[in-house]
Amino acid sequence: MAKTMKKILFLSLLLITVVLFFQNCSNEFQPLDEKIYGSEYYDNLSAIATMESDFDQKYLQNLINSEDIAFDSLNLSSFKKNLFLEEFTFFILVKNPTLKTKVDITVDQDQKTSLTFDLNMLSLVHEAPANNFSTITHEISLNAPVIIAARVGKDPKNMLFMINGEYISKVPQINGNPVLYNFLDSMVESANTDRIIIFKKTLEPAEMNVYSRHLAKSYGIESKTSISTPEIFYWDYNSTNTQFLTVKGILSDKCFSCHNSWSNLTEKDYTLASANSKNKILVTPKSLKDSPLWYYLNGSNDENTSAPRNMPMNANPLTTSELDVIKSWILNY
Repeated sequence: MAKTMKKILFLSLLLITVVLFFQNCSNEFQPLDEKIYGSEYYDNLSAIATMESDFDQKYLQNLINSEDIAFDSLNLSSFKKNLFLEEFTFFILVKNPTLKTKVDITVDQDQKTSLTFDLNMLSLVHEAPANNFSTITHEISLNAPVIIAARVGKDPKNMLFMINGEYISKVPQINGNPVLYNFLDSMVESANTDRIIIFKKTLEPAEMNVYSRHLAKSYGIESKTSISTPEIFYWDYNSTNTQFLTVKGILSDKCFSCHNSWSNLTEKDYTLASANSKNKILVTPKSLKDSPLWYYLNGSNDENTSAPRNMPMNANPLTTSELDVIKSWILNY
């Protein structure tokens, strides 16, 4: 009996020791999962849910009932010719992405917008004239139905797309000497597409996200929203820093309603004093504490302990992810 009690006592002490060891010494377990990734993960989900709700409230009904829908492959009589290539946005449903998918929107074989999905590579092309083009590509593995949204601008560099509502930020590659679009469009050709919808206007990223999610829901497709999705997109390829495109999207959503003159600034302009910035330097490259744009943001943190941290005024602060994007841009400028 005594031996049995000793054995039970020994096993109990061993179990307590093991439990205490993992509680006190294992920073790679509970704290990593719950305190770091856990809270950040759920904060991000909450921010995305709020973003989607705001976007839907602003845009969904107007998009569904829009008179700007110029073509719907489910209703071929809806096709309205004379679409400007630089003034449309299209959505494509592909139920079997394992097959090569292609959409060409062409003008006299001389100017063309093409979207191709083949062997896990998605590419969007601005071609004008023939064999002179700019393109953005994105590698993705898909074996389920997908909604692809894309838009182009007059300039060969102005292109963006979304996959199931997820904003993809890419910088185009130039081949040859592509020129500006300047003709009317009258022909749409496609292969392995189950539905094509074309708006005769350049929808903003928020609108593209909303309509992508609307279509995805209609077809039982899982959608996704990036926290970095800008509500309004400003083409700015004077910048050599691709992060700036995302930063400008965040500022557009959170700051430009008050600081509307900032929308005219290029990346370099943020480092210079001008009338648009009220003669202040907004960003000092590689220095957070010397960058007013950073130390005025609610939630930002640096060595400038007297900084206001009160922007955006009377609005929700930037999310942790948005602050991280701006911080990384300044430090890597």
